[in-house]
Amino acid sequence: MNFPKIIFAASIIAVFAFAVPSADALTDEEIKALIMQLQEQIAQLQKQLAETEPQAWCHTFDINMKIGGTGSEVMALQTALEKEGLYTVFEGQEFALFDESLASAVVGFQEKYKSEILAPFRLAHGTGFVGSSTRAKLNRLYACSATQATPAPTPIPTPVPTPTPTPPTGSQPSLTVRSPNGGEELFDGVGYPITWHTGGYARISIYLDKPDPTVASKIIANNVANTGSYHWTIANVDRGSYKIRVCEYRDSSLPYAAVECDMSDGYFNIAKASAAAAPEMVYPVNGQVLNHGFPNQYIFKAKPVAGARYLFGFFQDGAMVYENWRDNQQLSSNGEFIITPSNSFYSKLKEGNAQVWVRAWLNNQWSEARVITIKLVSQTSTIPSTQPSITVSPLNPNGEILQKGTTRYVNLKFSPSVPLGGFVVNLIPATTDTYAVAHLKTCGTASDYIADSVVPPNVSWQWKVGYDVDGKEIPNDSYRVLVYDCGSKNDSVWTGSVASAKSSVFSIVSATTTTPSITVLSPNGGEQLQKGATQTITWSSSNVSQVYIKLRKGTDTYHGTEGAVSDIISNTGSYQWTIPTTLPDGSDYSIRVVDSAGTISDDSNSDFSIAIPSITVLSPNGGEQLQIGSTYRIRWSSAGMYNVKIYIVNDTNTGSGSTNYVIPYNNGWSASTGFYDWTITSQQLPVGTSNERYKIRIDSNENSSIFDSSDGYFTIVGAEVSAPSIKILSPNGGENWKIGETRDITWSYSGPASKTVQIELALPAADGPIITSNVAASAQRYSWLIPDIDVSSLSEYRVIIREPAPTYTLLDSSDSYFSIGEPPYITSVSPTSGTSNDMITVYGSDLVDTPAVAVTIEFLKNGVVKGSQSSGISTRFDGLSLKFQLSGLFVENAETGAYQIRVVNSNGTSNAVNFTITEASSQPSLTVLAPNGGGLLFPGAAEVTWKSTGISADQPINIISLVGVDGTEWHLKYDAPNDGYEVVNLPSFDKSGSFKIKLETSVNKQQVIDLSDTYFNLIPPVSSLKNIEDQTASIADAVSKLLESLKGFTP
Repeated sequence: MNFPKIIFAASIIAVFAFAVPSADALTDEEIKALIMQLQEQIAQLQKQLAETEPQAWCHTFDINMKIGGTGSEVMALQTALEKEGLYTVFEGQEFALFDESLASAVVGFQEKYKSEILAPFRLAHGTGFVGSSTRAKLNRLYACSATQATPAPTPIPTPVPTPTPTPPTGSQPSLTVRSPNGGEELFDGVGYPITWHTGGYARISIYLDKPDPTVASKIIANNVANTGSYHWTIANVDRGSYKIRVCEYRDSSLPYAAVECDMSDGYFNIAKASAAAAPEMVYPVNGQVLNHGFPNQYIFKAKPVAGARYLFGFFQDGAMVYENWRDNQQLSSNGEFIITPSNSFYSKLKEGNAQVWVRAWLNNQWSEARVITIKLVSQTSTIPSTQPSITVSPLNPNGEILQKGTTRYVNLKFSPSVPLGGFVVNLIPATTDTYAVAHLKTCGTASDYIADSVVPPNVSWQWKVGYDVDGKEIPNDSYRVLVYDCGSKNDSVWTGSVASAKSSVFSIVSATTTTPSITVLSPNGGEQLQKGATQTITWSSSNVSQVYIKLRKGTDTYHGTEGAVSDIISNTGSYQWTIPTTLPDGSDYSIRVVDSAGTISDDSNSDFSIAIPSITVLSPNGGEQLQIGSTYRIRWSSAGMYNVKIYIVNDTNTGSGSTNYVIPYNNGWSASTGFYDWTITSQQLPVGTSNERYKIRIDSNENSSIFDSSDGYFTIVGAEVSAPSIKILSPNGGENWKIGETRDITWSYSGPASKTVQIELALPAADGPIITSNVAASAQRYSWLIPDIDVSSLSEYRVIIREPAPTYTLLDSSDSYFSIGEPPYITSVSPTSGTSNDMITVYGSDLVDTPAVAVTIEFLKNGVVKGSQSSGISTRFDGLSLKFQLSGLFVENAETGAYQIRVVNSNGTSNAVNFTITEASSQPSLTVLAPNGGGLLFPGAAEVTWKSTGISADQPINIISLVGVDGTEWHLKYDAPNDGYEVVNLPSFDKSGSFKIKLETSVNKQQVIDLSDTYFNLIPPVSSLKNIEDQTASIADAVSKLLESLKGFTP
């Protein structure tokens, strides 16, 4: 339905409905005015019906945005980036979240316009944060104009018989691929949306094409509904460049005809993904109730992965109020980490529901977020002793490869009992739980499943693999089982009395007659394994659902209890084996993986060794003379270890983990090679008092307590024996710098003139962005243009000076924190005029510092400050608005008329906006501002605004009413706050009518009332465009009747 057509047509119906019946009673002038109004509205309707293109979308961006943000501003950002071709908003999408995909699109936008957004701040790459410079470019492209031209009225044509309308001719179908459309990088095993313009076809097929036309296309989907989108999980696709091709589907049994296709504009890349596994929340659990204000502990658990970082977040009312980064090294030995937020954190919260989530960051990729909902109550409230009361564990399927069409039991274990309301089992994609692919079980009676008599009970029912509960086929892919309570069908996690349950990833594949097989991949021969270490056993297989693993020694299974590496397990292709310390040393071990029936197996190709780890440095071992710039072979012997790390130490620096590492970036080196060729550089060497006291130390990469060092010292000719000295002078603590300023970072230095250093901006708990990576230490000064960085939640920074790559040795940092602030910015003032003691609201951003400090309101006339006030000001904690009561002293001593208002705080001075100071009124008054007459309103929510004079902000508006032409009143709101703004609910009537808004209050027993200046139209909802067009067909006749009643008047 064309909404603009409905609006204008409905307005004509509304005028006709209440104006024509009373035409005989109108004066000549009133009839003239009514005819002119009908002429204007008919002209507008004609213009709207002639238009085929929608009005250009616009939005003015007034606030900064970052990852974790939600709401209408984020939704507007998604729309703008979609128009830039950098982001896709899916049909029906209602929730706007600033996630990593949106941040990636922001980076693309910033780099697309880097000369305007990045270059002024000497940035080479986008940041993903929407600050003032990014907003300025968005507003230059999409900001709404202040006015919109209104078409001039056109004369009413002479009424003619209405012809039978001709059905509109539809446009020809046209398929257009939207995403991926070229330049993207997609990852194997990850799900992505393929989107296209539908083009009007009923069904389509989707293909994956390589650059080489001689290579056959891969079919992604064949004969599927043309919905405009398809969720594609990349599987069994080689790395490389590809395009998506979407084609009209045509049945091969029909006569040949050309089919329409469209292809991605450019090639995108498919690469192997290596994101970290998603962490899990251990405590609290979903639905748990906690004391508000009590220092609760939050525990998450993750599989330790080198280089991974974990972000813990706390949301309330859609906004993040707390976040905490932790590194992989900070996890405990069992993979857990405990976070105890400070009491000041709880001061930002209120009682009620809140969301806690955690996710992992690795290789520039986020893991899936784990989200739970908790409830905060006052410390006097009673907290349930156990919650939730019921838990469930998926037992089967839980990691297998299942063949489509086979029959399989689905097994669940409930504790302590099955939910009384029943439960639902969904099939969800392997990579997300935001939507279900199919239902395997819907809510029903106990006859839907079998529950045994064991406590807690096992529940099971038969499932035809690859088909949902209604018998519809499910595409081959990787999935998980998700179970939830029937009382909470629409949630992807438990919100009732049962904890969430998700299985491990399993796969559905086509039925095949391929012979079952197993192939051991690792350990596969030659490895040196350590006792007590954890070894990942991996294998590949075909048509095998379950396996068990044996340890062999020599030509037979090891006869000790350690021989049974695992019982029967799901065939996931890998198993974590902790090597027993009780095994004897040996070099004739191998692994055997066997199917559960014991008929199919495979062994390691050759033997590997298991031993107590040890290492011995062979050279340099003491007495050698080495030279800076030369290459020397470091040699060692080892047993029972995988990788080593190599350090150059002296008599003052001997510990493990030294920054003076030999291999770049302190990477591990295979222990089995027995040597490393070392090119000696001065940057690697620890500073000492002599160049004759160096040793090589080699550590086990897996256990640094296992190491060895050269037996004696050796000499390195050309090594420095005195350390350079650097001391940061500014900023050194307490400074308050601003975004957009150019500031000098200064330091003192003594040392070689050729030395270069790296300067960084450090956050309170982590390293921050690099300011410059290469500057001469002897310069002792660097001019820094402070870029548009996120300062919304941090005010504590330090400057760090380091050695450049590869050592990054810390040389000095600011003694204490300094702050970086963003100047305040005003978007609007309401009301735009006032007098003594009027309450004025200022809207914008960064209107108050964090932490809050004194704020001043300045009044300017012709650019000159005429007065200011710092009292009577109340601010929001987030700096988005402030209110102040206009000083009577200032008004009494100032001339009335046009002024400008601006805000001043410690972060600077805002822009100035127009404001008018009026004469003080001796009598209290109310003035309705909107709706104030004319125009068209519909039933439902509507904004009422007003201005009050001589009425305290503490005095409410007693009654807001809707008043008809006959004086009938409908009360819409009682005791509304006197802040100049209220949302009311307009009632629905069967016919259109004219109304005014009425405001009532009392001051010192004196009643104060005001109404809209003129009537506005309120019309009932319209059912369809066809209904409107049928009714508007009689408008010409109504105009003719009006003309007859006005003798001698020619329109």
